[in-house]
Amino acid sequence: MEERGGGRNDYDYDENPDRIDRLDRIRGATLARLERSERQIKLAVAAAAAWEALFLTAFLFLMEPGNRLHLLLLVASVGGYSLVALGLIALGAFVNRCTLRVLKALELLGDPGAAG
Repeated sequence: MEERGGGRNDYDYDENPDRIDRLDRIRGATLARLERSERQIKLAVAAAAAWEALFLTAFLFLMEPGNRLHLLLLVASVGGYSLVALGLIALGAFVNRCTLRVLKALELLGDPGAAG
């Protein structure tokens, strides 16, 4: 059974320099998008952390330390936010790992001898 492309591997680059240039442009555009997206995510996380810190500070100033309901609300909110923060850290690590896999795949596409 003949493979697609006349039995040639889709990743044979040596015969068509235009294809190499096109793949390099695609790689460059993809990496630029990844970097821009990463900067936007970091900015959004920093803004959300600052916003939540503002609310926590306001709560600490407005609460009555002797009021047990206020203490319960403080403990519940800190506990809830710590769980969300840990989940976001785990999600960030997962996304980072996936991004590194994509970058490694792009690197291997650029070097046909490295895959075998």
